[in-house]
Amino acid sequence: MTPNLVEDLIKVRIPALNSAMSNYQVVALGLGSQQQVLLLAEVERRIRQSLAILLRVNQIVSPTLDRALFTITEVVMHGSDAGQTALNATCEVTDEVWFLTEAFYWNAFRALNIFWGQGIKVGEQRGLPGIGITANRNLGVCLVRNQLIEHPELVGGSLSLDPYGSGPAIGTWAVEYGAISITDGGLFVNAQEWISYVTRRLEVGTNALG
Repeated sequence: MTPNLVEDLIKVRIPALNSAMSNYQVVALGLGSQQQVLLLAEVERRIRQSLAILLRVNQIVSPTLDRALFTITEVVMHGSDAGQTALNATCEVTDEVWFLTEAFYWNAFRALNIFWGQGIKVGEQRGLPGIGITANRNLGVCLVRNQLIEHPELVGGSLSLDPYGSGPAIGTWAVEYGAISITDGGLFVNAQEWISYVTRRLEVGTNALG
C-alpha cells in the first residue's frame, strides 16, 4: 500500500471531513423540515460508518495479503494441515475485506444521493439545506457501485487485495481479460476522491447557510 496515500487519508482527509461535517451540522441543524433533519442525521451516520470501514480495512488488508502468500505456499509446496488451517483463516479475513469494501461503496453512494436529492423531495426542496444538488456520477465511488458491484456478472466475482498499491479493487480479473473497460482504481483512491468531494459540498453548504 502506498504509505503516502493512506497517511493522507488518515491524517489529512478524514479529519478535514469530520470537521466539515461538524461545522455544517452547527449551521444546518434546526433548518428545513423534519425530513431534512432526518436526512442530515442519516448522512452523518453514512459518512461516519464509511470512515470507520476505511480505518478497519487499512488495519487488516496488508497482513491479509502477507499471510495469504505464506499460507498458499505452505499448502501448495507442503500440503500441510497447518498451512490449510491458516489458509482457511486467511479466506475468512479476505471475506471480511470484501464485505467491508462493498459496504463502503453502498454507504458512500447513499450519502451522495442524499446530497444530490435523488428520490428525496421535501416540498419544493430536495436534499439538504444549502447544498447544491448537481450530481457528479463520474466519481469512482459511483462507477464501482453502479457498474461493478451492481453487475457482478461483468466482473466474475473478482477482488484484488493489493495493499502495496491503492487498496482492495473489484473486477481486476475482468479488466485483465478484456471483459470490461471500467477499472476500479482501488478503495483508498476512490475514498480519497469521495472524501474531497463530500468535504467541499459540506463547506459550500456551511458557507451558504452561515
